[in-house]
Amino acid sequence: MSEELKFYKVVPAYVKYVANNEEPKPEGVNLWSGDKEPPAIDSEVRIKINGIGMAKVVEYAVMEGWLGVMALPLDPPAWLKQSGNKIAPSIVFGCEISY
Repeated sequence: MSEELKFYKVVPAYVKYVANNEEPKPEGVNLWSGDKEPPAIDSEVRIKINGIGMAKVVEYAVMEGWLGVMALPLDPPAWLKQSGNKIAPSIVFGCEISY
C-alpha cells in the first residue's frame, strides 16, 4: 500500500539520493533526487518531463519517502490545455526539474 502525499511549506528533512549507496537513510528523513538543493517556494523551475516547461514552486511534498515540489505550470503545452483537466500543481521530483 502506498503512502499518501504529505505537503509542507518548509523543506522537510532530506538527504541527497546517491545511487548504489548501501547505507540506510535515517528514520523520518526523505530522499531528494536533484543535483542542487531543493528550490525555494515561489521560484521558477523547468519541468523536463512531458514538455511541461516552466512552472512555479508552490510547496513541498513527500511521497513514499521521496521529497518533491508541487509545481504549477506557467504556460502549459497545448496537449495539457486540451486535455480537459484543470491546470493544477503537480508533484515533480529533483531529477525531473532544472533551475
